Amino acid sequence: MPRSLYKGFFCVENLRNSIYKLHMNGGPQKQVRPIRVYSRSSIIMPEFIGYKFEIHNGMDFVNVAIQDTMVGHRFGEFAFTRKFPRFPEKSVHPAIAAAMKAKSAAKGKKD
Repeated sequence: MPRSLYKGFFCVENLRNSIYKLHMNGGPQKQVRPIRVYSRSSIIMPEFIGYKFEIHNGMDFVNVAIQDTMVGHRFGEFAFTRKFPRFPEKSVHPAIAAAMKAKSAAKGKKD
């Protein structure tokens, strides 16, 4: 269920204050280090465009540069909390690989 319109968008006040301070000191060009964000449920505001953030995913921080297409989404959408298991490549026995190579070479001679 979406948040009521009269309440406005959810964004942690400390995050807004840190963006305001950076904006007064020169904007995204003068940003020395990324802003660390623990609040994954905060909405990305238009004022955040161009700034760099480190979003906590439960274990470590993920670096994200905010673009205009990200406005209105939540920070948590850009820092995955689960690691996709990489399946090991299938290893083929050398004898089977040689047989497959011979078979494909035989097909090539027939055509």
